[in-house]
Amino acid sequence: MTTVFGINQHFWAADSRWTFIGTHHFSDAHDTRKAILFDNEIMLYAGDEIAIIVDQAWSMDVIQIDDYLRLMAMVSEHEQKLEKLVIGLGDGSIIDHQDSNLYPKSINNEPIFYLGSGGVHAADFFYYTHRKKKLSNLGCNLEGAMRYASVKDVATGGKRSIDIWQSGRYLVRQMNNLLDEFDQLRYTSYLRTKVDYLYQELEQTEMTKTAAEKRSAFSSTFRAGSFSSQEAGMRKVTMSSVISRIERTAARKAAKTKSPD
Repeated sequence: MTTVFGINQHFWAADSRWTFIGTHHFSDAHDTRKAILFDNEIMLYAGDEIAIIVDQAWSMDVIQIDDYLRLMAMVSEHEQKLEKLVIGLGDGSIIDHQDSNLYPKSINNEPIFYLGSGGVHAADFFYYTHRKKKLSNLGCNLEGAMRYASVKDVATGGKRSIDIWQSGRYLVRQMNNLLDEFDQLRYTSYLRTKVDYLYQELEQTEMTKTAAEKRSAFSSTFRAGSFSSQEAGMRKVTMSSVISRIERTAARKAAKTKSPD
């Protein structure tokens, strides 16, 4: 699921497709966002929906750290996948790339970062068209890269959202915004509803008598209405990655609130 890619302070792009876990069915219109905004940071996501929802709920202060740790422990146990990039709203600069992937080749010494099962394909297209000084027949190499990713990866598709901060160096044009129709208050309420539902399912799971029944019940919860990359190479959630993410976020928030010397 998902193609997200971009270059620091130049552009970022994401698709809209969600793929149902364990099936070949997909949806190009789904309420869970791949790009959210909070505290002047744009957070871009790829992976399984439950993992994304839990991380978004914590990132937007819908749940506190104890709930985040508990839910992520469950997510980790069931080998959910999560990839994430945090960029600045004002200039598109990378704030946190530790949960993302780095393309092996750079353009003008500028690295390409990507997320998701189709991200590397988009990076391939963009790198080679720039190197050969060719323009996509769509009139924009960003749009061409996203279309190429959808051809190479069936879990990529739907609406292509692109933000451009600097366009002069690359053959790109502005399209729809990553945050089109994003209402922060409404989305916070949506996340709260989803997390409440997840807790209800967890409480029912805890009432089952045997460990095997608990595993089976919880696995069913994650499959029902969930989505997946169906890509073995994507990053699985581990508790060490969760703790590292918490530490980085705490350091970033502390730096923001630190008084100037």
